Amino acid sequence: MEKKVTTKKKNTKLAETKLAVNRYLQDNVITDFSTLPVEMRMSFLQEVPKKFIKERIIGNNIKLPYIDHFFAERVLNFISNFNWGSERLNSVIEERKVKTKSGEKTMYEATVEMKMWIYIGGNKIERYIASGHNAYENPATTKADALQSAISKANTKFARQLGLGANMIPDESDA
Repeated sequence: MEKKVTTKKKNTKLAETKLAVNRYLQDNVITDFSTLPVEMRMSFLQEVPKKFIKERIIGNNIKLPYIDHFFAERVLNFISNFNWGSERLNSVIEERKVKTKSGEKTMYEATVEMKMWIYIGGNKIERYIASGHNAYENPATTKADALQSAISKANTKFARQLGLGANMIPDESDA
């Protein structure tokens, strides 16, 4: 009898966790995620639903899957109940001229080193992340936009180190 009750409780918590993650990721409904079991919150970050996986074309028409930083940040919020953060330790923006098919352009190469942390189940996890982003000069953007993109990529790298998108690894390896 004890096993049936435990299994029923677990199934109920699993259903509650699924509902909470779906309502948050799809409908922007925020609740107190700390009431959901940590192991269940963590399990939902392993497989990224296809609709949240984007692709970019590299090289000879090779499709490379990636996770958008907005989704990665939402997953960090979900698994930690909004208890994560970062500190920029170092950042550099280099400006250089590059030759393109349409002529010479200015490119901003931003790099950043971040200290990132997250609290999961009462435990603090820290990582040091390096990231970068290249952006061509554009009237609608600034050098700071390249730096912000590098920081956003660091957030995604942090989430990936925690297990986000484990189901994507074979596809990334093929690229």
